[in-house]
Amino acid sequence: MDLKKFLFIFIMITFIALFYIHHQSRIFYLAYKNEQKKKILDELIDKNNTLRYNISSFFSLIYLDKNALKYVEFEIPKENKIIKLSSLNNIKSNESIKNKSNLVLRVFDRVTKSAEANTLRP
Repeated sequence: MDLKKFLFIFIMITFIALFYIHHQSRIFYLAYKNEQKKKILDELIDKNNTLRYNISSFFSLIYLDKNALKYVEFEIPKENKIIKLSSLNNIKSNESIKNKSNLVLRVFDRVTKSAEANTLRP
């Protein structure tokens, strides 16, 4: 009887010890995986910060000013390249002549003016 008790207790202690060792090794394994993931996360955060900085510097006015001359050839406009617009009074008088000459245009002009929405001012 003592031998059976001894073997039973010995097997139980061995089983508990193996169970404990297995869990401890699993804890170390998960801690190692967690450290690897933290390193990868830190690297990705650093890459993200550098990419954000690069994007912001590409859209900054200083970068555009430095590199604008490389991609586009700017030159001061000469007199033959300057376009002059007629005065605003001439444009309005031309529009009024066109509107008076065409009856259909006047009807549609009134319809579109009445269909426009007006903003409410509180």
